[in-house]
Amino acid sequence: MKQLPWIMIILFLLFFTDLFSQSNIQVGASGVFSRTMGQGAEIVGNIQIAKNLSIGLGTRPIKFEEHPKLYIPVFGSLKYYYPLQKWRLFGSLDPGYGFYPSEHVSDGFGDFNRKGAIYLSGGIGMMGTSKLAPYASLHFTKFGFIEYYGPFSQYRSISTLTLTAGIALNLHATATVPGQTKNYPPIHPGEYYFKKSKRQNRAAWILLGSGIALIGSGIVVASHQKDPEYGAVAFVLISGPGLATSLVSIPFFIASSRNKRKAININ
Repeated sequence: MKQLPWIMIILFLLFFTDLFSQSNIQVGASGVFSRTMGQGAEIVGNIQIAKNLSIGLGTRPIKFEEHPKLYIPVFGSLKYYYPLQKWRLFGSLDPGYGFYPSEHVSDGFGDFNRKGAIYLSGGIGMMGTSKLAPYASLHFTKFGFIEYYGPFSQYRSISTLTLTAGIALNLHATATVPGQTKNYPPIHPGEYYFKKSKRQNRAAWILLGSGIALIGSGIVVASHQKDPEYGAVAFVLISGPGLATSLVSIPFFIASSRNKRKAININ
């Protein structure tokens, strides 16, 4: 169970390696600074699925000053970009699950065990458009914990602002000279529809694969909850977006098939 966050991220990166021509990878440092203090890092892989829209998978490990162990959230990321001349503004929603090694705590109210729980983050940011570009984001984040008092348990969260800054590797970026116009060779209509069909088919499989991964993750996380209520919440928050993502893939499959038929008819 402890290795699950890293296994999910590695599988995601390996499965979509050939699609990174239209994607970016964010690597940065994070800090929380309201209500509590903490430092950590971030790595997120984003895959473009439509114009100005991407999905991804990431982790943002944080070491809180008030907790002795590392809190490791694993989350899906949905981003919408608003392009400017040399920058892109973005809004993101990052639902996931926080992994925290079991910690035995003694306080004035008794002894209890603390573990990780639901993680939810949302915010805005800015990213450069060059090949290797700076980025920064500000998120409101809920780091979830479950505390077990014998047969009883309760959910507790740390709600705080998270500031992240780092470098984004935009693998779809190309070098351009200001004022220079690119001359593209003419393309045959059949080839145009075939390439469009291929892009749509790729996007459809990305959406479907990501959705299935989220659904499976929700089932795994829910099955490890002692309290059925927390298990149901985990399942809905993680598998719910996975189901929605899988359903969104259907129009892409249909459009891909339609454009493929156009390409065959033209040729």
